[in-house]
Amino acid sequence: MTAKIRLDYLSTFIEVVERGSLLAAAEAMGTSVSTVSTQIDAVESFYGAELLKRDVSGVKPTHAGRIVYRSARETLRGVEETKRLLEGLDKKRLDVASGCFGIPLIAKMQSAFKKEHPDVGFSIKLHGTSTCFKLLDEGEVSLVFAGYVPKGFDRDHYFIAELGKDRLVLITPPDHELASKKEVTIEDVKRTPLVLVSPDQDLAKRIDVELAKHGLSQKDLIMGGEMDSIFAQIYGVVSGFGCAITSYIHARKFAEAGLVKIRDVKEFTDERRVLLICNRRSLENPDVKRFVDFAVKFAEQPGK
Repeated sequence: MTAKIRLDYLSTFIEVVERGSLLAAAEAMGTSVSTVSTQIDAVESFYGAELLKRDVSGVKPTHAGRIVYRSARETLRGVEETKRLLEGLDKKRLDVASGCFGIPLIAKMQSAFKKEHPDVGFSIKLHGTSTCFKLLDEGEVSLVFAGYVPKGFDRDHYFIAELGKDRLVLITPPDHELASKKEVTIEDVKRTPLVLVSPDQDLAKRIDVELAKHGLSQKDLIMGGEMDSIFAQIYGVVSGFGCAITSYIHARKFAEAGLVKIRDVKEFTDERRVLLICNRRSLENPDVKRFVDFAVKFAEQPGK
């Protein structure tokens, strides 16, 4: 008879490896040490190898144990992803996560996509980039719009499409002196009251990186106000509180409406990709696949 292994035993093995102790794993799982030990013995028996080294300080995986650990994580991950995929087949809803960075693009794509697929709904969660990827990894969302991929991200496990590029620009009220200046420089920016965003915003971090390239920080700027979101920042400019260093993608709609002027700053080199990311297995969901294909084609259209 072919030997078999229970998935919950693999889960126990993972727990023990990550916690470095049978006792800690048992406490986390709400069971006894003897139960954990029995399950570990079963896993070692199935693989026919010693997977853990036990001593007074706890347990550590052997070379074979590390191999099994990686394989077990991938196996359980696949099982969970397939379960979520099947649960979502009839849901007719796309769960999306994005920071403020992706909202203008999502709004355009959602509106255009629903004209072709009116039966598919959208649930959009707004978070910082790291939280968006956490939700994607945990299966809480199927799609993420982001400006970068975090370090250590398992690229082989995900589909990543570049939909366009964003850059930092200066926006001004339409009648501001910099709105018609032939060339805007960092020195111009330093002399102008600016509407900033709170330090916890991704935009603030982008601005910090760009300013640091030129030996500056936001302390070197004249503050005309600080807002808690990029939209509040742009509305601050519209309301006359000052100019702002902001995202071109967010500012474009306001510029098209004649509410602000967009100016490139001569020395700025910031450029960020606009990415759409999803789990490769989720592409087996027809609605996810349709939206991803649609998004890629939509982004290729001039002016999008």
